[in-house]
Amino acid sequence: MKGYKLLIYLGVLVALLAYIYFVEIKHKQAESERKEKAARIVQLDKDQIDEIKISSPDGHSIDIKKSAPDTWNIVSPIDSAADLRAVRNLLTAATLAQPEKGILERDVNWKDYGLDKPDLELSLTAPKKTVTIAFGASNPSRSSYYLKVNGDPRLLLVPDTLRISLAKKVFDLRDKSVCKLTPDDIQKVKIIRDGREVELEKINGKWRIVKPINAPAKPAKIGALLRGISDLHAKEIVDSPLVENDPYKFEKSKNKIVLETKVGTTTFTFGGAKDKKAENGASRNFRYLSVSGQAPVYVVDDNFFTGAKLDPESLTDRSVVLIEPLIVEKILIDFLGKEWEFAKTSDNKWKMEQPEHRDKLDDWRISEIIWSLKDLTYKSMITPVPDDLAPYRLNMPQLVMSIYQKASEKPIKITMGWPPLQKPASAEDTNNSKLHGVAGANETEQQSRSVDMASTPETVYATVEPKIDNQSAIYVLDGGFVGKLRVDLDQLDKKE
Repeated sequence: MKGYKLLIYLGVLVALLAYIYFVEIKHKQAESERKEKAARIVQLDKDQIDEIKISSPDGHSIDIKKSAPDTWNIVSPIDSAADLRAVRNLLTAATLAQPEKGILERDVNWKDYGLDKPDLELSLTAPKKTVTIAFGASNPSRSSYYLKVNGDPRLLLVPDTLRISLAKKVFDLRDKSVCKLTPDDIQKVKIIRDGREVELEKINGKWRIVKPINAPAKPAKIGALLRGISDLHAKEIVDSPLVENDPYKFEKSKNKIVLETKVGTTTFTFGGAKDKKAENGASRNFRYLSVSGQAPVYVVDDNFFTGAKLDPESLTDRSVVLIEPLIVEKILIDFLGKEWEFAKTSDNKWKMEQPEHRDKLDDWRISEIIWSLKDLTYKSMITPVPDDLAPYRLNMPQLVMSIYQKASEKPIKITMGWPPLQKPASAEDTNNSKLHGVAGANETEQQSRSVDMASTPETVYATVEPKIDNQSAIYVLDGGFVGKLRVDLDQLDKKE
């Protein structure tokens, strides 16, 4: 019986809560939304608006029309694509705006408020309806403006921020993007800077330098360059550029970027510097730019081009081990005769198999080893590989690492050797070596690092299988990797 009553009470409670939610809360929300919409100055759905006109007292106007969903074009006073974000922001500001208050309900002498000749008019047209709002004089405190809406007898007062949001110039609303290409469109790049040429080509999805040398290119460097080009926006646009006497210094320009896609070639020519004040105190390089196939001359900030290192030396990818850290599944290390084996578990954690089995490890240490390998770069190469490897200690290597990656049939194997190390000759030398400690390390680790750094080889020689770029070479490396690896292995060897 008690259970039956409990079910009845529970049913009543559920019904009461449902009533409160659907009748009280939802009704109040709907009523609040209805009042908020009714209070808006412009009673139009912004998604239905397909034409915008901004007029000023001098008779000049800007006409913008929607040609397709999310596509707007300026049709007067110039013919240009519009900036979609700028148009959206304008429509949002206009259609959500509410007056601060109503000054008069009827019989307004518009001239008294500067509305006989409005300072600014905005007309928004949707199917079967056009709404025009007009801004007159400011109030005595200059914080608000008087406003009228066509067909509405009321005199309204609106904040000055609304006028600022809607008083746009042609340049504010036009599309200022210079490049219509995306990084994925581009297959070849020619960089001409100060007259020196570098050519790059995407081959099998990877970028290579093909001139003046043949070498893999740094993906990050090329990505930054291509993003800089595709994101380039004009600070000014000269629609009717002068043609006589080369005023923009394009004819003798030694700075160009040539982009080749599957359908054509686009050339960016950087001309002379354009005097322009620095923004926010930062030094900026403003320069004239012409783009093949486009009539205007642009003024752009070209720091991505002039400020970047784009010479062959800086663009060459000097990576020694080409791995993807997130898909590494097993690591074998033979370091000075001691063998290590680390493997990933089914839950993506690392365990040790050698020199002893241990399930619980510091995963951060393993990640350090993997990312140090990925970031490992060579200083120079010895090629072809000499028959006698003894001078490089590669006939009896001190370090051999095998890295197994998911879905790869064979591991990447790196073999390292270095000349015999000399220990510090005195206590003073040992003390000096402690200066190489790493900030933030605990005392035990700091001491371990200082000792290891003292015995770290200055130069290490390495070979890699499979060969990088099908090239047989001995890579000359900085020995810091060996010292860092020793510290990481020592820490992993300690039992918790």
